[in-house]
Amino acid sequence: MKRLFIGLFLLPLAFLLPISAPLPVFAKENPKKVIYSLEVKDNLINLYAENVSFRTILQDLEKKSGIKAVIHEGVDDKEVSLKIKALPTYAVSILIEKMNLQNFAVIYDPELDSEVIYVLPPSQNINEMIEGKTIIRPAHFRHGKDITTIKGKEILTKTRDAQKMPVRYVKGELLLKFHRGVSAKEVGALLNK
Repeated sequence: MKRLFIGLFLLPLAFLLPISAPLPVFAKENPKKVIYSLEVKDNLINLYAENVSFRTILQDLEKKSGIKAVIHEGVDDKEVSLKIKALPTYAVSILIEKMNLQNFAVIYDPELDSEVIYVLPPSQNINEMIEGKTIIRPAHFRHGKDITTIKGKEILTKTRDAQKMPVRYVKGELLLKFHRGVSAKEVGALLNK
């Protein structure tokens, strides 16, 4: 009987304890809306991205265009929001610039027979990475020096179209661009003629 009395006395306390215990407070978070679409067709890039990791964009670009992306350890990830329409793949550096990546270069690597985007942390010297390779987009070096000459001739820049795409050229020289898939041997044979 004593047990029953104690049990009946403690039963109401069991209901009161949860009520009097502090309730957890949940912060109301508004998750960022992620919208993402990347298409590469006829060597033109169409991109719409809201709050998307730049790494995701470069990885997808590599899969869809064949332009290799090398992101070195120590580069902080960042979300970007961009709208790019009909950007030629040869002008991929404009896409990288719009992502506000600081220490990068776009080069042509003859060993890979491909364009390569190198993204390095601010502390690393990009000169070492691109030495001896053909620069498609000159690096903005940490020391503030851009490449302005090639083989002693000045590199000139003009902008064209609505996106103000820079066109870099050397006066009095002709640039030949081969379609993707043309081998180095075929290029060499043609240039020898």
